[in-house]
Amino acid sequence: MNLRTTDRHFAAKGATHYHDSRYPAIRVWCPTRGTRTEPGTIFSRHYFNPEGTEIGYAIPDMLDCGTGVHEFETPRVWGIPHEKIPLAV
Repeated sequence: MNLRTTDRHFAAKGATHYHDSRYPAIRVWCPTRGTRTEPGTIFSRHYFNPEGTEIGYAIPDMLDCGTGVHEFETPRVWGIPHEKIPLAV
């Protein structure tokens, strides 16, 4: 299973947007380019319905174990600002 599969799964459940939570950024030093910051990889992808409440999430590192997809019986409201990206499947 991969994130494309979970995108389709949550789109079928009514998701219209998602937000990726990432591991912390990594500072890398390179002799030719100096120090730069590389973004962290995706830790979890959160799926939102048209009302903006979260209906579930997926943890990519856990997908192959069969425990990476979590759905909420009652959508939950996020109290922190976050960027929502339109879900295109």
